[in-house]
Amino acid sequence: MSLSLPPRKALVVALIVLGPVLAVAVLAAWWLGLAAAVWVMLGVVAGANVAIARADVPARLGALTVLALAGPLGLLTAQRPWLAALVIALAGLAQAPLNRSSRGLAALAPMLVAFGATSGFPQDPLVALAGTVLGVVTVAATARALGVAKEPEPVGRLDAVVHAAGMAAGAVAALLAAFALDVAHGYWMVLMLAAVLQPRGHLTRQLARDRLVGTLIGLVVAAAIVLLVPGEIAWLLVVPCLVFTLAWTVAGDIRQSVVWGVPLIVLLSSSDLVARADVAAERLLLTAAGVLLAVLLGWACDWLVERLERSQAGVGA
Repeated sequence: MSLSLPPRKALVVALIVLGPVLAVAVLAAWWLGLAAAVWVMLGVVAGANVAIARADVPARLGALTVLALAGPLGLLTAQRPWLAALVIALAGLAQAPLNRSSRGLAALAPMLVAFGATSGFPQDPLVALAGTVLGVVTVAATARALGVAKEPEPVGRLDAVVHAAGMAAGAVAALLAAFALDVAHGYWMVLMLAAVLQPRGHLTRQLARDRLVGTLIGLVVAAAIVLLVPGEIAWLLVVPCLVFTLAWTVAGDIRQSVVWGVPLIVLLSSSDLVARADVAAERLLLTAAGVLLAVLLGWACDWLVERLERSQAGVGA
């Protein structure tokens, strides 16, 4: 797969969305500090699905609440691994009722918990709360103004419950492994798990292939930025990475969105420019672990759903 420009319509939408997002991020940084701008960007990425899905209002408000609280609770439990594991488990289980309304409304909530718990740089939970809410609300309001929306994708009750249980178990295992191994950026494995693991097993395998290919290419892009671009200029590349990520998300191309999303997250989450090469290598290992875990859990959830459905059909007969 080669790098290419997004479709013109999707690129125009992304460029229009970029204006309000950057304005809010700059205001947040001026008002609350640079960390707030990072949380605004994370809110934009995590809130993209709830922003464009035509889900019912209670589900969208529920998703906003889960996303808004995930990061602050991760920060508050950063020094308490088992309490952080409980919080991330709840974020995983919350997927069940939300996916019943539309798939993936708050799929990245476990990642936000893990980011708060393992990212390592000092932040105020209230700043994380404000930044996340501002990010989600900004992208939602802009998408609504532009008329960008997609039909809801409701998930069956059994599938939603089994998926949520798998997500909770996988996120807990990934987070506790990050704490045990003292991995500074352990949230990346949870990010891959949350992005790849979907309520239906066949979709999980398809998304796993797309995400893995996109991530490998994205790591090449990130490494090129580290090796070839001066540090001060490298931070400016956050903007084109964000534009291309948003554009390919609007266009529905999973691989291309991840190609640009990987260097975006690498740049946003790195506390210093010199360490980015090490960060990129670390991401590769954590990505492989996250994708492998997601595929295994996807197969297990698929098998369990099929078995329970056959059992229910036998009882019904």
